[in-house]
Amino acid sequence: MSTRRQFLRTGGTLAVACGAGLMGALLESCGSAKTITAVSSGDKLMVKRSDLEGSKSFVVVRGAPANLPADIYLLEEAGKFTALPMLCTHKACDLKPTGKTLTCFCHGSEFSSVGKVLKSPATVDLQPYKVTTDDTSIYIHLK
Repeated sequence: MSTRRQFLRTGGTLAVACGAGLMGALLESCGSAKTITAVSSGDKLMVKRSDLEGSKSFVVVRGAPANLPADIYLLEEAGKFTALPMLCTHKACDLKPTGKTLTCFCHGSEFSSVGKVLKSPATVDLQPYKVTTDDTSIYIHLK
């Protein structure tokens, strides 16, 4: 038997929302976001720069470590990277990327691509992870 969080992570709510014909940014999200699995390296995750090729400027990072509370939204804009936990600060529901925002389908909160609250009921911004890079990789620091 699957849990609600598993259902939300697999996109059940998103599929229902897209099927209902919602407009605007939500329609943009009906195309699936590119999901990549990062390699765990101590207290950071490593993503190959080449893994971002062909994405809409963002990817969903998942996989390791197993105790990660949620997937990570990784955005590249003008050569700068932002990594955000995909977990709503209101009631800890999973967030889904909807264009340039992250949306909570549990209660309707929205966050900007840099983690600022755009729509309540959430009142606390998402706390970004520190991101560093080198020529071939992007590192998301978990601590």
